[in-house]
Amino acid sequence: MVTTEGIAGFVVERVLGMVWGEGHSRELAVADMTRTAQSHGGNAVVASRWGADAQPAPGDEVERLGHRGRDHFVYGTAVVVRPAPAAAGE
Repeated sequence: MVTTEGIAGFVVERVLGMVWGEGHSRELAVADMTRTAQSHGGNAVVASRWGADAQPAPGDEVERLGHRGRDHFVYGTAVVVRPAPAAAGE
């Protein structure tokens, strides 16, 4: 997973589309997105971005209704990559 549109040393063979993940920690959100990318046949995610929901204040209407939000989310583009061919002379 990278925030750039490509991965140094790799060639994007196929673009599979947007994937996302969410969870109560950054790690869970990434794991969710990674599972989704893999289920679509991807072996990498490019152009990833992060976000986080604001936490409701104690006693806030949102908290009273029992909705605490997803906390963290991440999204990007699932792709299939392969190592780039070595340059001549390497």
